[in-house]
Amino acid sequence: MKNSEAPAAPSDPGTGMTPEDSPISRRADGVPIEWTPAIQGILKRVTLAGCLAMVYVEFTGSAAQVEYARSLGATEFHFGVLGAIPSAALLLQFLSAFWLNRLRYRKRVWIPLMTLHRLVPVAVAIVPYAMPAADSHTWVWTMLGLLALSHGLGNLGVPMWFGWMADLLPPRHLAEYWSMRRRAQAFTSACALLASAGFFWWLSAVDIRVTFLAASLAGAAAGVADILLFIGVPEPPNARPADGGWASFTAPFRDAEYRPFIVFSAYWSFAATWSFPFFRLYMLTELGLSLPATMALFLVHALGGALFTANFGRLIDKMGQRPVIILCTALKSGIVLAFLFVTPASAAWVLAPVFVFDNIMNTGLLIGHNGYVLRESPRENRGMYVAAVQACSGLAGAAAALIAGDLLQRWDGYAEVWMGMAMNHYHLVFAIGIVLRLGAIAMALRIREPRSQATDEVLIQTVMPAMMRWMRAPAGFFSREQKGD
Repeated sequence: MKNSEAPAAPSDPGTGMTPEDSPISRRADGVPIEWTPAIQGILKRVTLAGCLAMVYVEFTGSAAQVEYARSLGATEFHFGVLGAIPSAALLLQFLSAFWLNRLRYRKRVWIPLMTLHRLVPVAVAIVPYAMPAADSHTWVWTMLGLLALSHGLGNLGVPMWFGWMADLLPPRHLAEYWSMRRRAQAFTSACALLASAGFFWWLSAVDIRVTFLAASLAGAAAGVADILLFIGVPEPPNARPADGGWASFTAPFRDAEYRPFIVFSAYWSFAATWSFPFFRLYMLTELGLSLPATMALFLVHALGGALFTANFGRLIDKMGQRPVIILCTALKSGIVLAFLFVTPASAAWVLAPVFVFDNIMNTGLLIGHNGYVLRESPRENRGMYVAAVQACSGLAGAAAALIAGDLLQRWDGYAEVWMGMAMNHYHLVFAIGIVLRLGAIAMALRIREPRSQATDEVLIQTVMPAMMRWMRAPAGFFSREQKGD
């Protein structure tokens, strides 16, 4: 596969350049002048690919996958394993980073690898048809094995993709671009969820195994189209370290500036994954919501990221990643708190606004996380720096999902009345999850980013004025007082 030459970037993406390090940026026709027509074409293609990826995610996963797994006979422990698989597969990013440090070009490896990754969910959906004589135990573990293969293939491609994009895209307004891309993905995710929910509602009388197969075929088609779009994305040559062995592996952990971010990411993954793999299951089994209703609530969740976070990227470009990560981490316990106290009667009207707010915080964390990884890692060993964060997070997240899933199954049957509310084993796990998430604030405060502004300055200068504007006109949340940078 021929690698087309990338347009020259206006500055070195590996320098970690911030607004304080470079001249004041100017804008033309509403976009930064660094975004030349060639760069804008690349940005549009990468954004469209990301939107197709969201169609893939919503049609092959989401609540429908939970319902499908239940139909095969999955227990709460199996759902713990299901929640652990994406996290555990992140460890393969270390293997990918070693591989990347030996590649001159990434595209010719990344495209076939990711195409296969996108096709595996179809195999997941045909398990009961391919093995009609097998028992439910075999079906469930075969499904889990195939999902592990899918996530493993996907994670082999992550350091390659991050390095490719970081070498290609202008660094100065990187967070602004990720914010725009995230908004487009959130709208697409919402539309895909709406279509998926409508599909499963319309065919609710049909066996979930049939409808899930149809949805998986549609999702896989969108996922493969996502990958094939990158054939037209140019690729600069990969900058490889002089020593691609043990020294490159240990470099992120020896970096005193970067190491606190690895620790934070790992702890946050443990704290977050303790609870969230069981949200959909809890909604379906304990709150008694139907599959379409559950999918509709996650539609609201997706819209939260689309409608209210348009300028998160500009906030991060201006203030830095660290303060935004701290603020979003501090507020991310709200969704677990809602699940702790919500009742079947109040589920719809309580969870809807909580989901909107939670996805706003998700967006801030995602853009801040990606910005930190790309800006603070050296170009020559970026793949290993990406892998260090992702893999350590994955190991921690997998451990949390497995432990919490095991506890859910062990504590099954627990019942208590507390302040007039009926509590069960899910509430015990969610209560532990809240404590774990609050502990992540201390870890976030240890992140090092000398050129970022203080968290209280972000609150005073940006968030509080934004809240006042939102109280006057909700559509103005995160809009800016001034048009310039």
